[in-house]
Amino acid sequence: MGILRRRERLTAATVTLPGSAPASISSIPTEIAQAFGINTSLTAVTRKEAMSLPVVRQGRHMIAGTIGTFPLICERGDTPIRRDLLEQPDWTTTRGWTVTWTVDDLMFYGLAWWLVTARDSLGYPVRATRIARSRLQLDATSQTARVDGIPVNPSDLIRFDGPDEGILAAGARALRTAIRLEDAVQRFAVLDVPAGVLKDTRPGHALKQDEVDQLLTRWSSARAKHNTGYLNGSLDYQPVAFNAQQLQLTEARQHMALELARLM
Repeated sequence: MGILRRRERLTAATVTLPGSAPASISSIPTEIAQAFGINTSLTAVTRKEAMSLPVVRQGRHMIAGTIGTFPLICERGDTPIRRDLLEQPDWTTTRGWTVTWTVDDLMFYGLAWWLVTARDSLGYPVRATRIARSRLQLDATSQTARVDGIPVNPSDLIRFDGPDEGILAAGARALRTAIRLEDAVQRFAVLDVPAGVLKDTRPGHALKQDEVDQLLTRWSSARAKHNTGYLNGSLDYQPVAFNAQQLQLTEARQHMALELARLM
């Protein structure tokens, strides 16, 4: 895959600027953050939120899951060369799992990391484990690395670079819009608004509370039996609720599904 290097570059998950205390993500200058592939947007979407969208979940499984089944082959010229690192990178899990989650990291974050756990007599990696983004802490100033807070040799890190900054950053606006749209659909589904109002058109006339309750009960019971209702000249039925079509939720969801499909 052209991914192995004896000397690997460091990126910054947490950045320490020279002569200052560690900076928060939101305070990092945009040009520096972009150089390290960090999304400083306050409206950033998490992977968990993105995966809650059916289109993203389907795309992730289709892309990462399919690539995870591909063999990894090392060749010199036209001659295949066996490499234990490509046959079975991590003894604790399958090669398919390791590759699938590596592609997942590249899709969502634009970067993926392996930690070398064993080398051969010449110093080349023979075993490695995929390191989740949340487990890795890098300091660009001191050139140090930690995994789960434990120091590791930076030369034991293998970095994979994606084609861009990942969909969580590149597609933040589309993902956030889709999430808000789904939230709106959920709110509409549980919205406690009457379907309509019965209005007495007789001026100066008002029913007593027990009469109102009786009228509404009989109206609701009749609607459960018949689709068509009947009102005399003194009552008028006024629908007040919006449906999903009137709110254009159906069209908006279809549009966002297409947008997310393009993003994936």
